[in-house]
Amino acid sequence: MLTTELMLVSVHGRVATILSIVVNISLAGLVLLSADFWSRLLGKAGSQAFSKVASLILAAIAVMMIRKGVYGIFPALVGQ
Repeated sequence: MLTTELMLVSVHGRVATILSIVVNISLAGLVLLSADFWSRLLGKAGSQAFSKVASLILAAIAVMMIRKGVYGIFPALVGQ
């Protein structure tokens, strides 16, 4: 999250970035406070499935960020 926010400062400015940090932290707090409810609702198998999907999404985001970083360092690679 921090890396994404740092990248957003140059694109959207400080106010929008700080607002997005506050919203993200608030949403994370709400999710953590309701974790017991979601755990009971999904059950063990549902929780494991959700965990695997979330891991896949996070891996895709990480690959995208690494790719953008490499392209930023080596702009000649973008044309290929």
